[in-house]
Amino acid sequence: MAMQRTSHEIKFKGYEGKVRAEGGEVMSVNWKEPIQTRDGCKAEFVKELKMDSTFSMLCIVEDHSGLDAVRYLSKQGKVHMGAQSRHDIINVPEEPKWFWMLVFPPWSTSSITFVSREAAETEASKYTLQNPLIARVPKNDVAAKIMADFEANH
Repeated sequence: MAMQRTSHEIKFKGYEGKVRAEGGEVMSVNWKEPIQTRDGCKAEFVKELKMDSTFSMLCIVEDHSGLDAVRYLSKQGKVHMGAQSRHDIINVPEEPKWFWMLVFPPWSTSSITFVSREAAETEASKYTLQNPLIARVPKNDVAAKIMADFEANH
């Protein structure tokens, strides 16, 4: 892999704007998609500045108190080189398209939903006598209404 050294950073060809996460996978910020800080503050990408600096990405971040702050970040969304920070920029996580429910024979459902099958299985293990099934349900208004009607009629 070709390497180009600049005064502020080392760039590996094909990996500009990307950084390796702890698991080893390559992570990057898509600046055209919605962004936020790692700790969930709203952020808005303004522009990439034409300057000789690692921190050329200009953003406005609304902090937890509601005040706006100007931030200069690397193309990877980092406020500091090195350690991960709660102020780093990430893409807004996608909402899950499914949720999981416990269904107890004779077909009554729990009112608790889970965002992962593993969480539903952990909860189901607490009900060994009832032996609940785990159902994957689409996360949308129609599914919620169907489940509410089902619970009201059974």
